[in-house]
Amino acid sequence: GRTAAFDAKAEGGFVSIRGDSYLECLTLDPNGRYTTVRAKAPIDERIPLEGTALSSDTPASVSASTRCASVNLNPGNNGTYTWNIEYDIDATVTQNSSFEITDDAYSTKYASNVNLSDADILRVLLNRNQRLSISGSKQLAGSQERTVALVSGRATVDSTEFDADGKLILSGTCTVSVVCIGDGDAISEEVQIPVRIPCDCRKTAGAHPYVISESEVISADARIEGERLSVNAELTVTPLILESGTERYVSEITLDHSSPIDSRGVNVTVYFPKDGETSWDIGKRFSCEAHDIVPCHGGSPVMIIPQ
Repeated sequence: GRTAAFDAKAEGGFVSIRGDSYLECLTLDPNGRYTTVRAKAPIDERIPLEGTALSSDTPASVSASTRCASVNLNPGNNGTYTWNIEYDIDATVTQNSSFEITDDAYSTKYASNVNLSDADILRVLLNRNQRLSISGSKQLAGSQERTVALVSGRATVDSTEFDADGKLILSGTCTVSVVCIGDGDAISEEVQIPVRIPCDCRKTAGAHPYVISESEVISADARIEGERLSVNAELTVTPLILESGTERYVSEITLDHSSPIDSRGVNVTVYFPKDGETSWDIGKRFSCEAHDIVPCHGGSPVMIIPQ
């Protein structure tokens, strides 16, 4: 048995988790006949958040995973089977506090140059889990009659690349193993399918990415048509994407309170960006170049230093 959670969200005082549970079983009767049993059932659970109150003003983020604890299969009448599966659920609910600050937090004049420092940073690039359906085939050797008895699969992600827009793409291989029975013999065949997974995140220019990815084949099936073996597989990929780089930030500003305001030099504006606002958006707002926008304390707020 296997399980996979595809959707998790917080609703009121509950966490709703939806997914699928899978059964794959190979039975052998006393007469030596093989039977493959496959089934799928939905997972739809509501877990109460006991003793925890979620704010209605801020969206909550939920991550969940499931694992099969036990599964059993009971043969019934007329060739039917009854199956039961017990699964464990791990769920994490986070809710960040938010606050709103006016566009221009404050402005001041400075007399001396702003001191800038460089810091090595490691940040996480947000990305959703991926669920893919893929297929492939291969030519079989020989012409004897064969029957598919058992199908399993595994997937690996072994390389990363970025397209022209800086969007991350994961590449790997899904291997579907098929046990075929015919002429009193069992033969194992493998079909390898290339996997290419675009992620909904982009790296920062000049940063070095690190990808830790877990992948799992949650269902696979196969069929033989003549001398060709065709397979289909469904897999999930859970990537953790980090990047390291150097960020420049303002470390010190010396203010001159003794001279008249008009003679103290240029204006420095500290600005708190809105969610999703880019350097280009800020530069357009303040009519300044990107290199005039200096991040403070990890990127927020930013400091605008006009020429």
